[in-house]
Amino acid sequence: MTSIIPSSLCGVPHVKDGCGVFGVIARKPSEMIPSSVAVAGICAARQRGSRLGAGFASTVLEGGSRNPFRMKAFVRDKSVAEELVPTISSSISEVIDTSFSDFGGSSAAGMPLVEMTLVQPDLRSISGIVDRINSRLISGSEVKGRIFSYGNYTDVFKGVGFPDDVASLYGLQNDTREAHAWIAHTRQPTNSPGALPVWSHPFSALDCAIVHNGDISSFGANIAYLESRGYHSHIGTDSEVIVRLLEVLIREEGLELCDALKVLSNPHSRQLSSNEREFLTGYKNARLDGPFSVVGSLGTGKDCYLFAVTDRSKFRPLLIGRDSRFYYAASEESQIRSLSPNAEVWGVESASFFVYSVKKGLIASGTSRNLSPHQSSEPAVSWTIRAGRSHQSVNSEIAHRLKEDDSVTVVEDINGTRFIGMGFSFKDVPGTKKVIVNGYPGNCLANLNDGGTFEVFGNVADDLADTMTDGRVIVHGNAGDVAGQALQGGRIYVRGSVGNRAAIQMREFRERRPYFIVCETAGDYLGEYMAGGRVVVLNLSCCDRPVGNYIGTGMVGGKIFIRGNVRSSQVGLLPLPEDVSAYLHSLCDEGLIDSRLLSEGLDLSDPASIERTLPPEISSRVLRLFYSSRHSKRIRNEKRVLSDAEKSELSPVISDCLDSLNLPRSLLADILSSEYSVVSVG
Repeated sequence: MTSIIPSSLCGVPHVKDGCGVFGVIARKPSEMIPSSVAVAGICAARQRGSRLGAGFASTVLEGGSRNPFRMKAFVRDKSVAEELVPTISSSISEVIDTSFSDFGGSSAAGMPLVEMTLVQPDLRSISGIVDRINSRLISGSEVKGRIFSYGNYTDVFKGVGFPDDVASLYGLQNDTREAHAWIAHTRQPTNSPGALPVWSHPFSALDCAIVHNGDISSFGANIAYLESRGYHSHIGTDSEVIVRLLEVLIREEGLELCDALKVLSNPHSRQLSSNEREFLTGYKNARLDGPFSVVGSLGTGKDCYLFAVTDRSKFRPLLIGRDSRFYYAASEESQIRSLSPNAEVWGVESASFFVYSVKKGLIASGTSRNLSPHQSSEPAVSWTIRAGRSHQSVNSEIAHRLKEDDSVTVVEDINGTRFIGMGFSFKDVPGTKKVIVNGYPGNCLANLNDGGTFEVFGNVADDLADTMTDGRVIVHGNAGDVAGQALQGGRIYVRGSVGNRAAIQMREFRERRPYFIVCETAGDYLGEYMAGGRVVVLNLSCCDRPVGNYIGTGMVGGKIFIRGNVRSSQVGLLPLPEDVSAYLHSLCDEGLIDSRLLSEGLDLSDPASIERTLPPEISSRVLRLFYSSRHSKRIRNEKRVLSDAEKSELSPVISDCLDSLNLPRSLLADILSSEYSVVSVG
């Protein structure tokens, strides 16, 4: 398989952003993935990286003579290597082969690499031995060296530079190595100065390796948990802590991979059953907090896994893709599309995880929603713009063409290009202007749009139409997280689904009322802090769960119409049912209410049920648990058909949406007559 690193990546400028992560795994045991696939996948996110660190890890299905136990260490200089090898030999077992490579030893950008092949050590004690050796290699702020990779099935290749620089150091661009799974990273890890390869991703522990985008705020508690288990040598970055937690949970606690990932994802207690809450309580200090997305690989000798996990609020992007040969995990859809243009792609939901096993197949998809692509045929146009260059250049040509034509099409290489149409104002441009995008644009499409139409035949990444004041955005595929943030006017139509935090801070002023129509489903925090406008989730596929959790949290105005049933527990940020129960029983103990009321169909997650069941003076006290000072107004969730006034208002907008997305107008009657969950301010 020849190299597939796209030449268009050359000269891409660095943009400060979250780290770039990537993972790929073969769907069949008989298929191996060449290293160039991993290189291409992470190089497609070069704009997320920096020159201060990158790396790769490979994992194979089985060990044996082809995959002996290997150990790798970076050292300050050759003298440290001469001290290190005898120490390892006496601590573990005989070193049967040693190689020493100078990665620019005396330069600030490199440290020499020592690679050893060992007689099989005792796996029950190997991590503790490595930890003790690493402790001796760190003296105060001085890092003499570090063992960073050891095992039979997982190998790590990392250094200082962009991904293509590091790939060149190890010869990964030429398909010299193959594996069942690869992970990759670009940018230095959080809480580190970069500069030395010991701080670069991936981080590994035995035959598990991870790459990470985010910042772990639970770092102190996690370190304390590891130290209580006997691990004291830490390089100082939160990314290393993640893989060591996985090692403890899987190797020492005996948890299955999915259970270990549930611990790390740390879901909100209100999303869990009582048994799940009890299980997670036992691993309190092993749970992660803060924004993160993690991609990792694990080799056991009997199986090979690729996994990916997100934080409880999904503050970092993470996408999964699949085609007939591979599964992918990536920070951006463009990374997957650069390798597999027709792959099926979906987002991992908050506090969820994806797991694929070469032997067992798909174990966890990371989502409970239908995110199948919804695309129409591309229209015929009179001329095109090539997009494989900077957004400034693309936008300049679009602006120039808009003065002459009514339609603009961006067709070639539109895979991940950001900021298309950002800040365009169509008020002073005569005629009806439309920008047609064929492909998969990156973040911030049509931000600050003022009066024009943007039509996308493909999926759209995060932050679509931020602070749009007028015009239309028509998406024939899916949209990512934070679509329509602070939407102030105009209309957004999405044929498929939207991710988390769509329509947050949406607002209206006087006669200017924005509309956001989603034809399928929406993720968590829909309409968070919403102050005006209308959001309509049509749920055309009749999904049992058309929206996620925390709908309308902090809402102060506007309305959200969701076609289908939405439980009261999905609306707002509610207290735990056991907390409400405890408070009610305390009122019983005080003789303020009859205990029989608590068994008469009272729904502890539904404020309306509490109001119906309890006396007014008591229900008002209980409802204070639901409406804290963080919420200035109560939120209602009414299950009903649309009123005549609502039908009159929404009918022309939904009709325009159906026409714009080439959907049959015959759907309108059923849409308007359906039952909705209407979320609004009480």
